Amino acid sequence: APFQAAAKLNLLDGRFTVMDYGCGRGDDLAILEAEGIDAVGWDPNFRPDGVCEARDIVNLGFVINVIEDRFERAEALSSAFALADKMLLVAAMIATDRQLERFTPYKDGVVTSRNTFQKYYSQQDLREYISGECGANPIALASGVFAVFKDPQLEFECLTARYRRANHWNNARRRSK
Repeated sequence: APFQAAAKLNLLDGRFTVMDYGCGRGDDLAILEAEGIDAVGWDPNFRPDGVCEARDIVNLGFVINVIEDRFERAEALSSAFALADKMLLVAAMIATDRQLERFTPYKDGVVTSRNTFQKYYSQQDLREYISGECGANPIALASGVFAVFKDPQLEFECLTARYRRANHWNNARRRSK
């Protein structure tokens, strides 16, 4: 989801370097590399020897929602933000109170049916959490996906790209005459 949102904004066209912070087994990295994007990744469990360095875009996709310890969660978010030169992508699981009732509460999250920890957010809670930890205004790109910009020009380009639409007025006018 975070890379799909970035692709819709033309951020994965090869102009920017990418760091996948918490990349798991590296499935997204393989796709990015196959597309010719300069991408590296690190994961504490699956790629502890991976590359963890500053890049134009840093992705923290579905990482903060699986970290049980709230201090470690905050550290992951602030560390990823520190590595982002231009933009941080953050994605986390979104759920309603009704959906959460199916699970067993544990700490500030739940234990899922797979016996794993999951911290679900509402869209607003996730926005506020990111803002509080990063000290910047996150912009929603999709449900559970936010961008936090460090580069004001890139932020402007992305915001205008979101609202730009294809115009086919000339053809419509010709047909109506």
